[in-house]
Amino acid sequence: MAVKKIASDTLDFILESCRSSHPHEFGALLEADGDVITHIIYLPGTDATTQSVSINTWMLPNMRHAGTVHSHPSGIARPSGQDLIFFQTGEVNIIVGSPYTRKSWNAFDRGGNKIQIEIVDYEFQDEGLLDEDLMGEDDG
Repeated sequence: MAVKKIASDTLDFILESCRSSHPHEFGALLEADGDVITHIIYLPGTDATTQSVSINTWMLPNMRHAGTVHSHPSGIARPSGQDLIFFQTGEVNIIVGSPYTRKSWNAFDRGGNKIQIEIVDYEFQDEGLLDEDLMGEDDG
């Protein structure tokens, strides 16, 4: 199934991650539920500078990913030649330019062609333990 959407909360998390990493680039992999990008996968050993980000895909657990996301602190949200090589790892590749707002990102296919990704509300399923599970049973 082709990825055509991104969860609003996921996009906001990506934008905040890019802001927090500035002036260094931010980079991660994208995970989708059906046709909606829902999560990012930040891999151990990811190395970022003000000019580039290197993601060690050999650290990826045995799981499928939908594409990549990375920031361009320069503000230019278009792929470079190096980005086009990086894009081969996924179906959808997002570049977020400074100032990291909902107006400063673009999505691209593997060939570097701009594609439209719709921002949607998405109801996340509770995938983890509840706070009560972490605290144990009440003594009371």
